Amino acid sequence: MRSLIYALSILVFFTACKDTTPSDKQEASEESTTIDYKEKGRSITDAAFSRLSQNLMKAMQEGGVPYAVDYCHVEAYPITDSVSSDFEVSIRRTSAKYRNPENQPTSFEAALINHYEAQSGSKQMQDSLIVLDDGSHVYARPILLQEPCLNCHGTVGQEVKEEHYALIKEKYPEDKAVGYSAGDFRGLWMVRF
Repeated sequence: MRSLIYALSILVFFTACKDTTPSDKQEASEESTTIDYKEKGRSITDAAFSRLSQNLMKAMQEGGVPYAVDYCHVEAYPITDSVSSDFEVSIRRTSAKYRNPENQPTSFEAALINHYEAQSGSKQMQDSLIVLDDGSHVYARPILLQEPCLNCHGTVGQEVKEEHYALIKEKYPEDKAVGYSAGDFRGLWMVRF
């Protein structure tokens, strides 16, 4: 009996002292960090989308598309900024077909958008976490167009009424953000930690 206990003790000792190379530990730590940042990124973008969409839907109910266009023109950035402040990150939306020139993608963002556009229509469009050269983390999440958004981002003369598009062009003379269908890839949420 004593020899069995001794043998089990040695087995437990060697199992507990399993040789783990630094790369194994580093990979496990990097995987954990990736999961943590992705979960945080999802939570942050969910909060931003929820605030924006709830406020825009309320504006639509109060005054239709014209009121929503005015509301979005004035309030979209303050809402996004408040989410940034709440979570102590930098968050923005960007698109190749932007409405507001401030949402024009940087070269880094344009490369990411091209990557996602190549996957457009597939079920493989997933969020990404990028570690920059300075060690900071950037979370990117695809924005897929929702059905209610067609009032301002659909096809002009169909979902987007001509008079509404004229109002949009007054606020956003460089507008490129039309011609979408529900479910289309619209752009990216970008969160810098």
